[in-house]
Amino acid sequence: MAFNIADFPEAAEAPLWLTHNSAWVDHIPMACVLMRMLKPRVFVELGTFRGDSYMAFCQTAVRLSPHPRCFAVDNWVGDPHAGFYGPHILAELRAFHDPTYGHFSTLIQKDFTAAISDFADDSIDLLHIDGHHTYEAVKQDFLTWLPKLTSRAVVLFHDTQIRDRDFGVWQLWRELAAEYPSFEVPYGCGLGILAVGTEQPAAFLELLAELNAAPERTLAPFKAYAARIDMLRTCMALTNDLHHAQSMINEWRKVLGQPITQNTPDLAGAWQNPRRFSAGVLTDTRQLVADAARMLSTLVQKELSVTQNQIGVVQQTVDKLKMAGASKVG
Repeated sequence: MAFNIADFPEAAEAPLWLTHNSAWVDHIPMACVLMRMLKPRVFVELGTFRGDSYMAFCQTAVRLSPHPRCFAVDNWVGDPHAGFYGPHILAELRAFHDPTYGHFSTLIQKDFTAAISDFADDSIDLLHIDGHHTYEAVKQDFLTWLPKLTSRAVVLFHDTQIRDRDFGVWQLWRELAAEYPSFEVPYGCGLGILAVGTEQPAAFLELLAELNAAPERTLAPFKAYAARIDMLRTCMALTNDLHHAQSMINEWRKVLGQPITQNTPDLAGAWQNPRRFSAGVLTDTRQLVADAARMLSTLVQKELSVTQNQIGVVQQTVDKLKMAGASKVG
């Protein structure tokens, strides 16, 4: 039976968690399909950062019965490729994750090698590797976690298309893809899908076959859903910027003692009706520009008046000096 993305309604849903700059948004529809199709008993992600990929998996996992046990492993301090960052990244993720998915999902703040003892051999059905991206690092991740994989395991590798900044996932992927059934999604920095276990669901093997036989046709609905998510993220970013602008406008009005025409809502309130909120910000901005122009005009007039007065005083002084000089000569 041919793959039909309509059989996986989760792929069409808007993500509940979306940050501003992750390339992983292009793969969220695929994550939803794989989670539903594979129904892993245990899912582990190595390298979570802000959480776009992990939360997408969890958004589908919460609908499965029984829920998979999901684990995100990350030191949450960064690395040379992702950059380094403070504790606020994990704190922001926990604030949404724990009350939403905490009943079946766990965020583990450890290095990958330190976390491996938390998992029994032959226990992980779905593994996503997205940590440090050098060839040596990603190969070590794969080989170290390989004994933890079950006979039905699938491993995902992100950034298989990146070949600069010492990224080496592409090199390992080339080696592994020759050994296992696989497919590489070529966009979104690349996502490698590797069927490591020999006992795969028939539907998953059929999807791999279709992806390899007709990649453009099979990926088309995934790309369309991903484009919609990316547009949603762009709208969210614009709303965030406008929210910041409204805050600055209102602070300026307070300084001037002017009435506030549109209160600054929280971000959730701004996002509930972004069109109306944006229109209000633009109206306020136009008024602010007009106010600034009037203030500048008034200021210029005052400065001109002061300057003219000063010129008059100087001229009077010069005239007096001339008269004094003429009287002495006479």
